Amino acid sequence: MKIQLRAFFWKMAEYLKGGNDYIGMVASRDGQIYEIRENSHIRMIVRNREIEGLDRISEGVFLKLPKIPGEYLAQTTAFFRYYCFLGVEAAIHIYWDIANRNYKLICPEQIVNPYQVEASTANYEGWELVMTIHSHVRMPAQFSYGDNVNDTGLKIYGIIGKLHLDQVDYCFRARFNNNEFYLSPKDLFHFDGVNSTSSFPEEWKYSVLIDKVYVH
Repeated sequence: MKIQLRAFFWKMAEYLKGGNDYIGMVASRDGQIYEIRENSHIRMIVRNREIEGLDRISEGVFLKLPKIPGEYLAQTTAFFRYYCFLGVEAAIHIYWDIANRNYKLICPEQIVNPYQVEASTANYEGWELVMTIHSHVRMPAQFSYGDNVNDTGLKIYGIIGKLHLDQVDYCFRARFNNNEFYLSPKDLFHFDGVNSTSSFPEEWKYSVLIDKVYVH
């Protein structure tokens, strides 16, 4: 009895070029792997639900860097509270300094109004943008349609809402294109010894331009 070996292909056309001396395992656009067996008179294609010899892969998101200092989230929240009482949104970016292996908390140049924030993204040599956070003023921390359109690059996105309350609302997700996984603040920040604060760097205010058209 002839033993047939398995061979993996990305394209059906590649499989067809090779004849039927092996069991074909062909990837499909639907994300599945299909097993193909054939002889001189029939070809049978079956979706393979279990492929022996392959690793089991689970969906998820995994932070490869250390957790972000909780002080960064506390300062960001204080900054957003300040602009909440002015009735406008705001934004903060968090970078990873590759050489020094630490995080940088940056207030980008931004134009803000009650409904949106347009923040510029600076390119710092040797730094990688890992997280963007913006506020939703008094509204819940829920990603909007506009957020879904804008948040396409592979990074972490955050929203802080209900900033007029003692207990604010946080929402974080890792996302690229339309794929996303939600994360809790504890997944991303370490809070040992961190206290809430009402202070943030005063110079951040110079990076914020309020669009007066929307503010009465």
